[in-house]
Amino acid sequence: MYIRLSREDGDKQESESIGNQRKILQRYVKENNLCLVKEYVDDGISGTTFDRPSFNELLQDIENKTIDMVITKDLSRLGRDYIKTGFYLEDYFPKNNIRYVAITDGIDTYIDSTNNDITPFKAIMNDMYAKDISKKIRSVLKEKQKQGEYMCSIPAYGYKRHPTIKNKLIVDEQVRNVVEKIFEMYANGHGSVEIVNYLNSNKYLSPTGYRKTGLVQDENKINYNWNEVTLCNMLKNEVYIGNTVQNKRSIISYKVKKFRTIDKEEHIRVENTHEPIIDKDVFEKVQCIIERRGTNTKLKYDYLLRGLLYCYHCKRKLQIVLKKNSKRNAKSHPYITCSDAKERGCV
Repeated sequence: MYIRLSREDGDKQESESIGNQRKILQRYVKENNLCLVKEYVDDGISGTTFDRPSFNELLQDIENKTIDMVITKDLSRLGRDYIKTGFYLEDYFPKNNIRYVAITDGIDTYIDSTNNDITPFKAIMNDMYAKDISKKIRSVLKEKQKQGEYMCSIPAYGYKRHPTIKNKLIVDEQVRNVVEKIFEMYANGHGSVEIVNYLNSNKYLSPTGYRKTGLVQDENKINYNWNEVTLCNMLKNEVYIGNTVQNKRSIISYKVKKFRTIDKEEHIRVENTHEPIIDKDVFEKVQCIIERRGTNTKLKYDYLLRGLLYCYHCKRKLQIVLKKNSKRNAKSHPYITCSDAKERGCV
């Protein structure tokens, strides 16, 4: 017996619950005098993917010849990706002599019936249903973003979730001074490397460390060091002047869960959604310094990988510099290096 439940593809708790599916399957097994070998349950996993723990276990048992029949409440419990569902029904199950039954859809591959003939169309409808649900969820998410609701899973360093108002940020007073110090130092001419060294030497935990431990500083700190990437992302984040900027990336599709970056023009930006930590004049000054330093380079050409490479060891952004050739009249050539290689032992 295979059971699956997922809120993501629109399953209703009352009609598609684990308990409800189990009762229907057990009744079918009893009425047909079948020998139940095992029950497989994937709770909270979308039908648009077939990479599910219990389903993978089921496939392994098929390979081991432990089972010769698979039963689900309906076809959508098996999956909502019509291409892969078709593969299992038309190719994998027959090759492995597996009888498949979807009870409420009247599908039984052991017998010849018209219900089996229309199975591909049912699989397509299940797929389209998942696609429609995905569109509705994303539409609701975008509408909330346009209303200025903070929909990110983790609040930005310096903020925490409002205790009573959903999707609203309030200032985290424990680390407010750390954020203010970072912007103050950068606005006064201190570089990102210098600020990172200041934070680490004074035992300040990185945003990840603070989130996991609840400590602002730790005298015994070994892990959770600050790095330039984290610092630069903070310095560019409008959340610190009270604005919420979202819709910066999205999943490729309801089936492909990988993310793609969205053009800046399509970002959803709402001003004055929460209390700012940094004054707007200070923030603008910092942006001007970042832009000036970012374009201040001795390189004649803008190389393809410039600004995209980071050191594996210290996570700092790698630099592309020109190396002079020792031979007379020989042209210089660019090479990639970590700005702090000697001190940190980076390669």
